[in-house]
Amino acid sequence: MAPIDKAPGADPRRSAAEAVGFGGKLRPSGWRVEFRPYQNPAKTQLGWLRIERPSGEITDGHKLMIGPRGKRFVPELSEQQRNPDGTPRLVDGKPAYRPTQDFRTKEIGRRFEENVLEVLRADHPELFEGEEVQDERG
Repeated sequence: MAPIDKAPGADPRRSAAEAVGFGGKLRPSGWRVEFRPYQNPAKTQLGWLRIERPSGEITDGHKLMIGPRGKRFVPELSEQQRNPDGTPRLVDGKPAYRPTQDFRTKEIGRRFEENVLEVLRADHPELFEGEEVQDERG
């Protein structure tokens, strides 16, 4: 996969004129997000994300999801649990998942999601057309 970095010498923060337009906030410095379109059969997933944090840590396999009322969100990474024979583990008839990413506090997790969504709004405003501003996921 190609590196996320832009051309040598490019300002990763963009100018204020380029960055504003999504709630008046500047693009988070040092964050990069690659977006790969994908829609699941239920149409609740808009795509896959590869995220680079200012620390240099890169994680792949994040999802950009859309809630029942149209709000976009980025859930924590998780993987489907498997039984010893390789079949999916079910709980109450539904596949069980275990988190593969966690945050020390809810606030850190909220800021992570906020930064990712801010970068996506700047780079792919079309993904947020029709989204209503809401206080909760949904």
